[in-house]
Amino acid sequence: YRLTNGRWGETIRRVSEGFVFFIPLSAVLFLITFFGKEHLWPWITEPIEAKAVWLNEPFFFARVTLYYVLLSVLSLRYVAISVRPDLGLLKERGLAPASAWIDRLTANWQGYVSELETRNSKLSRFVPVVLISFAVLYTFIGFDVVMSLDPHWYSSLYGWLYMVHAFDAGVAGTIIVAILARKYFDLRENVSTSQFYDVSRLLMGLCMLCGGFYWGQYLTIWYGNLGEEIERLIVRFDHSPWPPFQWAVIFLLYFFPIAVFLSRSIKERPRALLVIASLILIANWLYQFV
Repeated sequence: YRLTNGRWGETIRRVSEGFVFFIPLSAVLFLITFFGKEHLWPWITEPIEAKAVWLNEPFFFARVTLYYVLLSVLSLRYVAISVRPDLGLLKERGLAPASAWIDRLTANWQGYVSELETRNSKLSRFVPVVLISFAVLYTFIGFDVVMSLDPHWYSSLYGWLYMVHAFDAGVAGTIIVAILARKYFDLRENVSTSQFYDVSRLLMGLCMLCGGFYWGQYLTIWYGNLGEEIERLIVRFDHSPWPPFQWAVIFLLYFFPIAVFLSRSIKERPRALLVIASLILIANWLYQFV
């Protein structure tokens, strides 16, 4: 949205930026897994000699924590730049609550028009850095944290697949919160049905991208006859109790959004959209569970 200088969804953009504080929390939640590490990652108790340089406990926890710290710093910096004109304008009109952090974010206020120009100039350089960092760091989180749950299985595409699912889940979560905020905070004038139409198209595109990546992973294993990679898929498609969960993910996350979002009207109905986005978010959770 920022990269393309979007103007259609400022309220939804603010909702999305409000999720920023979950990233530092992610670092804390990840560190809690340290107390159950032997039950999650088998290579901790049974080291794999060929992968010991990368998959060893101190290096693993240090670098993954660093991933989250870098994501937190970049994201908090981005949001601070993004919301400064809005907060400054509220403060100028006497509508902002008394807060030390608002005072800090709006220090040396230059006026709304000047601040908008400064923000746009800064973000034109900073947004690509944030986007590339998001892609790279979440890809490595997928490789390191999730793929290493089964240390003998590997896929060069899995990290990218994890990252796209994270992006997809973020957009679905944004839609859910925007709909609830619209209803319970009386924001119907600020969040229009046309905004939901546009953000729903973005969600549909991400679901298609997730499905394309998943199919690309399977296709590569199949035409390459990669026996060392096929076992993971066989377990999930052909061994109880996994097939119902696996097929539910494929249907809800890849086919269902494409079919339902072909309708223009459904993308402009908040109640229907709330159900659809919730199902997509649940399917993203189920994908990680499987």
